[in-house]
Amino acid sequence: MISQSKIQELLKKTRNEFFSADKAAQILIADKSKAIEILTYLEHAGYLEKIFEASWQHSLRGKILANKKLIKIFTTDTLKRQLNSFIKRVQIVNSSAEYPDYIHHVIVTSEYPITQKSNGIHIAYSMSSKGFTRDKKDIAENKLRQRHSGNFGNMLEKLSYPQEAVRLFLKAKSPILKLKLYTAEEIKAINGHKISELPN
Repeated sequence: MISQSKIQELLKKTRNEFFSADKAAQILIADKSKAIEILTYLEHAGYLEKIFEASWQHSLRGKILANKKLIKIFTTDTLKRQLNSFIKRVQIVNSSAEYPDYIHHVIVTSEYPITQKSNGIHIAYSMSSKGFTRDKKDIAENKLRQRHSGNFGNMLEKLSYPQEAVRLFLKAKSPILKLKLYTAEEIKAINGHKISELPN
């Protein structure tokens, strides 16, 4: 009758208040009679309590659901587009002198090929050195650190930032891409679909 995400949206926008069918209709983008039907359903399901003849408030169950983080589901086209863009960024890292390391392995650990909607793509990857000289590597790493906005929390964060800079570039602020870095040994035990692997 109504999706979980739509229920959450209604509950989030009516927190800590009594609300009418008119307000629910605006949030749900529905006519008043449809809104009343949905509110009655939510009341019977235990998410709402009727206070007056035409006024509702959240039940305890409704308050809990309203405070839950809403999980966004993405279409297959969007997921595929994001994965293709990610692969292009892997190629950029591997061909650019800005980055001192290669992306050696890339494994999709969630569903592949992508045939269904989901909340994201889980990707395992490993890195290996491009074999820069010590001086060239230091220059490249320091340039990556200079691009960092803000302060480093500690020396370890500063030293490891070149790898984090690669992760940030690969992710490109996408809520779809769930990236995890593994060592060369660890990634051998990861199951999934290899979409990229450099020769040893």
